[in-house]
Amino acid sequence: MIRHTPPEVIYHRISASARRPTLLAPLWCENRWTGMVELDRYLNQQGAQGSALGRSWVAPQAE
Repeated sequence: MIRHTPPEVIYHRISASARRPTLLAPLWCENRWTGMVELDRYLNQQGAQGSALGRSWVAPQAE
C-alpha cells in the first residue's frame, strides 16, 4: 500500500502497539519496534513510497 501511495500523501501513523489480552491481531503489533524495522527493511529493498507509481518520495533538502 505504501509503495502505491503518491509521494505527496502524508502518513501520520502506520503502526500502533497494544498488549495482550487487548491485542487481537495482527500479532506483529505487540512488538512495535520489530514491525517498524521490518517495514524499513522492506521499503529499502522494494522501493519507497510512490515507487510502484514511478514517483518515489524524495527527502526535502535542508536550506
